[in-house]
Amino acid sequence: MADVSIAGEVLATLTSMASTTKAVLEAVKTAKAKTKSSDTEQALSLAVDQIHSLQSSLFDAKEKALSIKAETLNLHAENLQLREENAKLRSEIAQLNEDIRRNDQGLTEREKYQPKQVGSAVVLVHSDTPGIFYCTACFETKGKAVPLNRLGKGPFSILGSYMCPGCQAVY
Repeated sequence: MADVSIAGEVLATLTSMASTTKAVLEAVKTAKAKTKSSDTEQALSLAVDQIHSLQSSLFDAKEKALSIKAETLNLHAENLQLREENAKLRSEIAQLNEDIRRNDQGLTEREKYQPKQVGSAVVLVHSDTPGIFYCTACFETKGKAVPLNRLGKGPFSILGSYMCPGCQAVY
């Protein structure tokens, strides 16, 4: 906001200069009215014209300074909005990177499960625990590795040797 205060200082200076110029103009006009010499009157008329020109230039400069101040305020507001948007986008990027990291970890873990033919069924086996079989249906539909329970040698053993406690599938 330093630009705004500088523009304000410029405006104050220009306003002060305009006031001073107006006072000088009034003094010159008073001197012109009291003088009797044509040379002095001509010199004072020239001074009055130059002061009018100076006042016009000061007015133009003041208008430009006001315009610059307004534009500076607009740029500061836009800058603030862009900074907020930038912070929001950085936050979204960080979240997406975290999601990607978790997804990559999940894929790495999923790759450790390999299909294995057990009798007429296909089950999953984790590379770290090859003696434990996992339900392929739960793994594919829920993304969970559910260990299968071994069925005993009862009357239902002809249906399969393993059952999933999650979805009740028999393998």
